[in-house]
Amino acid sequence: MEKYSINIELKNFNKVDILDGNLISRGNQVVILLNEESNNRLNDYYSGIRQVIKQGNKVVIILEANLSAIRKQISLMAVSCGCYDIYAIESDKKADKLTEDYVNELLERTATKEEIVNFISSDVAAYDEIGEFMLNLLDKASNYDSDNMLDYIADNSQIMQEFSSVMDYMKTIVDDYNSGKLQNEIEEYRTELSRTKSELDSKIDIVTDVTKNLRNAEDEVRSLNIRIKETEQVFNSRDNSIVAKYVPIKVSRIPGVKVERIFYFKEISYVKYVNTFVKQLKKCIGIMTEKTVRLVIYDNPEDYISIYYPLQVVDGQKYNQNHSILNCNGDGSFKDILITEPNMAISEALLKVDCDVVIVYDRMKKKENIYEGELVKVFDIIGSSFQIAQVDKSRPSKIDRSRLITNVGSDNKALYISGIDNYKASGESAKTSTYMRLRCDGYKDPLMATVIKSSGLVIRSE
Repeated sequence: MEKYSINIELKNFNKVDILDGNLISRGNQVVILLNEESNNRLNDYYSGIRQVIKQGNKVVIILEANLSAIRKQISLMAVSCGCYDIYAIESDKKADKLTEDYVNELLERTATKEEIVNFISSDVAAYDEIGEFMLNLLDKASNYDSDNMLDYIADNSQIMQEFSSVMDYMKTIVDDYNSGKLQNEIEEYRTELSRTKSELDSKIDIVTDVTKNLRNAEDEVRSLNIRIKETEQVFNSRDNSIVAKYVPIKVSRIPGVKVERIFYFKEISYVKYVNTFVKQLKKCIGIMTEKTVRLVIYDNPEDYISIYYPLQVVDGQKYNQNHSILNCNGDGSFKDILITEPNMAISEALLKVDCDVVIVYDRMKKKENIYEGELVKVFDIIGSSFQIAQVDKSRPSKIDRSRLITNVGSDNKALYISGIDNYKASGESAKTSTYMRLRCDGYKDPLMATVIKSSGLVIRSE
């Protein structure tokens, strides 16, 4: 067993940096002083301390009063990992109190949750109990157990009182990374919780309504927690790795949306000519509806050079450096862009640009769609009749064939893109004109008009 200290000089302790590789071995004793030296290293201390705790080491965290700007974040994280050995010390007493004997005494004891409440902060102590409290409350409400539900609320009134403080912290995490894009959702949720509590205190006969509200609140908390974890993963990442998992964006919940319609092409398997089709669809929508249109392709970066050149490539790092990268050109048009990761901040920002229509070609091969909502018109792209049958079996209802694009001959009711002779040798206007005339068997209108009308857009000549 080794003893390590961070930001403290102690006899018989190895003073190391929070990122020292020796800290992640098991069975060590680690004492950490959070002071002004750690203030600009939240990322390092948050991820480093969490890893040391999860490795089963004995960790003692000492907060130097009024000097540590990251004490709240670190304390909440530590408590959520089951570590309550958090102590506060006044700066003017540090020299006398922070001795080897004092620190060894702290390492030999185990702090309790009550000590956290009394000497650190009650909202820190309540942080890891909120999830269990919500589940128990929902269970009692679902069983119409009003008496026990009110007793349970009364017995856990401290948790309810500290819920606001914890939500403030959760909001801060998201605001730091996403520039406040979840603030409205958090404020709505806090208001709903406050209203629900007052109703439960005064009216037993509205338990049914409360149950519905709590179920909605639980869904919001689950979604918010997932998004916060994703935000923390990006915030704590040291290698700028791309986002691999994401939660669908519900367009109706995003404030400030300016987009009127999203054409969403979901590639489940490869279909010929789709890449060319979506590019020509952008031109056809502009001609046939006089709407401004942007084409956005989501795909992995390794395919970029051979397939998408010269599209503008956007990822989280480039967007953070320059938010105006999504703005329109000087002539009011919009560049086609390739987004190499389903970054939530980018995806939401696209909806707030003053562009009428966005065409999304999703090639990420994920089950979830990036966008959901009434403005989103989804077209499945599936290459063979066998694959179409498999998808039909996996869903509650069969695919709407008027929203299915496949290869010629794979399904006699679906949309398809016919090959065009000498297409590459034609001029740009001729290419677009040819695509506007393409037809599919069984459909009254040409292919482009069918797709545009199915989204609810009005074609200019009509």
